[in-house]
Amino acid sequence: MTAPIRLFTPWFGPLPNWYDKFQERIAANPEIEHVLIGDNDQSHMAMSLSHFHTLVSNHLGFSISPRSAYSLACDMRPMLGEMFPCENPWVGWCDLDILIGKVDRVLMPFLDDYDIICGSTYRVEGTL
Repeated sequence: MTAPIRLFTPWFGPLPNWYDKFQERIAANPEIEHVLIGDNDQSHMAMSLSHFHTLVSNHLGFSISPRSAYSLACDMRPMLGEMFPCENPWVGWCDLDILIGKVDRVLMPFLDDYDIICGSTYRVEGTL
């Protein structure tokens, strides 16, 4: 069975020392399929930063000039679900410096009623 929520995290370079705690919280939420995109040995979608940059530019149809790897990874998160289509009904993104709580109690009740869930009423921002 496909998890109802797929969360993407683009991360290039060494993983933070708390990554194991992040993975524990993801594992505690069977509703989430987490996809780590990057150039480290834990990545689910392994690719170099330059390859990711090329994929983003190709998807947009024009070349982009990000200020940094961080900017490229963060600024492009809202379109990851479109870049990497999947069977999951809901798609989002998250950072590695958050500990995800009980998604089944907090988030799942809202998914059928909203197209977008985020931290702002006037722009798409935040994780998930």
